[in-house]
Amino acid sequence: MDDRRKKYRAWDAQQSSQEPVSPRDALPEDNLVFFLLDLVPQMDLTLFHQYYAQEPRGQPPFDVTMMVTLLARRSCNACHACMTSWADGE
Repeated sequence: MDDRRKKYRAWDAQQSSQEPVSPRDALPEDNLVFFLLDLVPQMDLTLFHQYYAQEPRGQPPFDVTMMVTLLARRSCNACHACMTSWADGE
């Protein structure tokens, strides 16, 4: 892959830009988000990076790792909610 990557908006998984609390301070240590924060950076996100590298217009996109982590977390929430309502007979 080309070493020239598009610049992303800054993201620090340990610090929210709107609240001065890190996830590790606010969530229980067995929360799924910590598994995802460890897992997603190990994934091959080359196709995402290639897509954004080809798009020169607009503001810098959000960090790909952050967006995939959020998508994975949301998908887990939706799956859990679906399974829970099924188990409750709804």
